Amino acid sequence: MAVVIACPNCRGRGSVPEATIGKKIKCRRCEQVFLAIAESDTDKIGAAKPAAPPPTAEPVGGEYHDDMLI
Repeated sequence: MAVVIACPNCRGRGSVPEATIGKKIKCRRCEQVFLAIAESDTDKIGAAKPAAPPPTAEPVGGEYHDDMLI
């Protein structure tokens, strides 16, 4: 089953296999490496959501990437 994750740097969203949770992945949008945490779990662990960086381009609505795994 796929889960939705969000990049903590650019807030880009993507779906990854459930087995990816807890592993380091690389965002295809900004190339930031981060620990994959399901979006639904971020509130449960009390993770602070970083402020979004200033937009450099208009985000594409509903952008998902199935291959964000490093």
